[in-house]
Amino acid sequence: MNATLKRTITGVGIVGVTLASLLFSEYVFVPVMLFAMLACLSEFYRMTVPGKFRMAKWLAYMAAVLLFLFTYFHMSFPYYVSMKLILLAVIPLVVILVAGLFIHDADDFDSVAYLFTSQVYIALPFVSMNLLVFDDFGNFDGLILIGFFIILWASDVGAYLFGMSFGQKHGHKLFPSISPKKSWEGVWGGLFVALISGVLLKKYWMFGFLPWWAVICLTLIIFVFSVFGDLVESKLKRHFGVKDSGNILPGHGGMLDRFDGALIAFPVGAIFLIIFNFI
Repeated sequence: MNATLKRTITGVGIVGVTLASLLFSEYVFVPVMLFAMLACLSEFYRMTVPGKFRMAKWLAYMAAVLLFLFTYFHMSFPYYVSMKLILLAVIPLVVILVAGLFIHDADDFDSVAYLFTSQVYIALPFVSMNLLVFDDFGNFDGLILIGFFIILWASDVGAYLFGMSFGQKHGHKLFPSISPKKSWEGVWGGLFVALISGVLLKKYWMFGFLPWWAVICLTLIIFVFSVFGDLVESKLKRHFGVKDSGNILPGHGGMLDRFDGALIAFPVGAIFLIIFNFI
């Protein structure tokens, strides 16, 4: 199958599953996002943590799942489930940390650091999505998060098209030591398309509750921090000598390759909305 066709089919599938999880029900959203989170964690651990730390990895998985589920239960049933339950997610991490005291090889101890890093880098961003899809009364509404994804996807498409058209041969490289193919032409193209999508979301759909200044700021936040997220993952892959984080998504690589921008952009976007009391 042609590589472009394969990439397109997979991309349509990703968009379809994501939108379905946010439009239908929280009972679709939770398993889909849990699967995506665990896939990202698995790919991250495959790069960073040796296989001999299998038990430690399972404990880290447990911590991430508990963190996600207890946040979901609290947001969905705010009057019945206390936010304090999230502290239970700390228990597996404490076990990992205590077990790390018995590691004598400095390189192996790095694995403990990566297991903890994964909770901040991957688990917490997925947890933050719960804050975007539930209101204070536990009602599920995925429209805001759909808006986040639309801006992210639009910027990716814009960056790809402008980068291919203007940045390939004589373009100005964005960060050649980390990601040689990314160009400033692609960045400006991605920003342009992201801003158009933000304006359309304000004018016709899910960002209508935001004032114009907030829409522009939120769009810029999602775009800028998605670029940082992309570069962070590129740096990680280059450090460990891998091209893709995985192969679960034909034509796209791994799940981490698809969520790299969202992992940094979405939490920062959520913080922006919370600070100004928009959610």
